[in-house]
Amino acid sequence: MDTWVGRALVVGAAGTSQSIYRQVLDRLGFAVELYDRSVVIPELLARTAYDLVLIDLHLPGSMEALEQIQHHAPETVVLRIDDPAAHRPMEIPSAVPPRATESGVDGVLHGPFTADELEQAIGETLRARRHTALAQRIETARLRALLARTEARYRALLEHTRDAVFLVDAGSLTILEANPAAMRLSGYSPRELARSPLARVLDPPAGQSAPLAALLRDGRPAFEAQLRTRDGRAIPVAVELNEIAHDHPDCLLLIARDLSERQRQVAQVAQTEKLAGMGRLAASIAHEINNPLQAIHTSLHLLLTRSLAEEKRERYLRMAHEEVDRLIALVQRMLEFYRPTRDGMRPTALHAILESVLGMAAEQLQHAGIIVERNWAARLPWVLGNGSHLKQVFLSLILNAIEAMPGGGRLLIRTHVEAGYFGPMADAVVIEIADTGPGIPDDEVQAIFEPFYTTKNKGAGLGLAISHSIVERHGGVLSVSSDASGTTFRVALPALAS
Repeated sequence: MDTWVGRALVVGAAGTSQSIYRQVLDRLGFAVELYDRSVVIPELLARTAYDLVLIDLHLPGSMEALEQIQHHAPETVVLRIDDPAAHRPMEIPSAVPPRATESGVDGVLHGPFTADELEQAIGETLRARRHTALAQRIETARLRALLARTEARYRALLEHTRDAVFLVDAGSLTILEANPAAMRLSGYSPRELARSPLARVLDPPAGQSAPLAALLRDGRPAFEAQLRTRDGRAIPVAVELNEIAHDHPDCLLLIARDLSERQRQVAQVAQTEKLAGMGRLAASIAHEINNPLQAIHTSLHLLLTRSLAEEKRERYLRMAHEEVDRLIALVQRMLEFYRPTRDGMRPTALHAILESVLGMAAEQLQHAGIIVERNWAARLPWVLGNGSHLKQVFLSLILNAIEAMPGGGRLLIRTHVEAGYFGPMADAVVIEIADTGPGIPDDEVQAIFEPFYTTKNKGAGLGLAISHSIVERHGGVLSVSSDASGTTFRVALPALAS
């Protein structure tokens, strides 16, 4: 301890009691001297001034010592030790004169006791006997020790955490302190980081046009950024931001977690999924192309190897021509899926697009006995979109709903605005197309947007995959939910600012 409360003398404690006295008095802030029964007590008192004396009055010279304290150091606090464990076996302690408990002794410590019990007894005795000055010094020392232990604990947490921690001046945005993890991650030394601008090591998130200072002062609690190392590398980090009052000035506490490993794992998983998807795609393409190629091969083989009547020759040639057209259409749809384009993007009113699509599908809806219900927002913001591509998306979704309800049903089209869907200042225009069909099994929902996946007898299974691709190219999200009461497709597109 940096500052001692005072000096304490313990005479007569024996065995395990000695360690308890030392532990407790040290914890209370005293410089402790422990002596056994053979010491000459008056000589100790003549040589050293003590603030607290704990003494067994059965010891030789103890009464003389008590009188010496009364005459020469009346401010010294004296506590009598009354602990049977302190006496040797078979030894009968001498009687303590009654006057010892009436004058010169501030209290009695009845043993045996634990460390906590001894600490409590000393504290209560000091307060009861109005030794307020010493009691206050002990309490002050205790609070300082508690503060020091707490500070040491948090310092250990700061130094041993794996995340980089920066304490930053909220006004100037300069680094006041950084933990060892921050130095390891950035490559800078403590001297290089101290008082240097935070912008030296932290860049705004990718695609963020606002400067770092504006981002921090906005008080966003968490964001991703780039930590710039001493050798020029950019490390992706997730930053948590907290504002703390730290005397003057106020400070910002930034905790930066290295995302390199997580991004590597995500990329590895994505690559694995991509390779698996390519395998499924190759198998699907082979299946889709094989049938028309077989038909063309058979037709050409018959034309080349057999003498056929003109009518049969024309029929086989027409068959081959139709299969070639089928292959061309299949390739064209694949190109539409894999060759994204943003041509023709302009402000678009989705209600007008939906009305146009419903008009196109009106005959099929009427024939299937499907009732259309509109639940549309009174004022729907425009979106930046390609009108013909969005018509293709909504027509595909409505045709799917019609096929899901061959015996009739209800088609609900709902539009609304969802605030903050794409970010704090980025709302979404949401279009929901819900049918009352039998629903889609859970195992099929997971694969419904994959190219060539279909449960129909006809079609290549590219309609929903292309719709999904178109919505993504518009910066939106196409999702599906389904249960036994029906299926709902949900299209969310970024709303244009009004």
